[in-house]
Amino acid sequence: MLHLEKYNRDFSELTEEAINNLKENTVITNFSSGSIARALVEVYNDEMDQFYDRLQTSMAMKFVSMASGAYLDEIAKIFNIERHDGEEDDNFRFRIIHATESLAKGNEMAVRLAVLSVDGVHEMEIKKYSRGTGTFDIYLAIDESMNNEEVMEKAQKEVEEVESCGIMGNILEPEIIMVDLETMLTFHQDTSDEEKSSIRDIVERNIVQYINNLYFDDILIVTDLINEVMEVSNKIKDMRIASMAIDDNNVPITNQTIEWNEQAAARDVVVN
Repeated sequence: MLHLEKYNRDFSELTEEAINNLKENTVITNFSSGSIARALVEVYNDEMDQFYDRLQTSMAMKFVSMASGAYLDEIAKIFNIERHDGEEDDNFRFRIIHATESLAKGNEMAVRLAVLSVDGVHEMEIKKYSRGTGTFDIYLAIDESMNNEEVMEKAQKEVEEVESCGIMGNILEPEIIMVDLETMLTFHQDTSDEEKSSIRDIVERNIVQYINNLYFDDILIVTDLINEVMEVSNKIKDMRIASMAIDDNNVPITNQTIEWNEQAAARDVVVN
């Protein structure tokens, strides 16, 4: 009979063993919750816990292709899979292999797919270990036409459906940074006043859209912004960015990085 218990060491067991070894072999004595020593042990063993999960899966899969009957049943128990009444080995083996393929993709992928399936979620960023081992936060970029509170509530429910036992994820809004921008357009001589007014309106909308789509480590690239404007109409001869401010602070007319937990929002966009 196949036994893989030695490859199935969980987080609690690993942590307890590490703390006992450190107590016996070092002068470290404070392993209470919140202590630096315990935090380091837990971070390390969280990775080791995932390693043992992968190791157990790998060892089991080495036997799947050869196992049959009761031996195949024992392997299936590792993945909480049961044989259907009258199910032949070949079909059972197929289900085991495909179930492990899904498990191998990891909880993070399941969380991403679940959250991105929520109507109104434009993009997301995951921050692991945000409140300690076994925790993560998800920052959402939400379509401006949607109700943020409703979208976040739906996303939280989706996370709770797929997160692993002992893992806790929170849905959060990114920090909004306000962007003010003033631009100057130069038109070709044959451009009428009516055309200029219409082009300025379109340019303003395009700039607002460009800025509002920046989040989570994106970069406001000045040349991209200029291209967005110049592509509006061949009536535009040139454009110049006169000033730029972020959160009421004037910044140089250079590329600006949006931090991993931030989302840009256009506030005062002036097109002259």
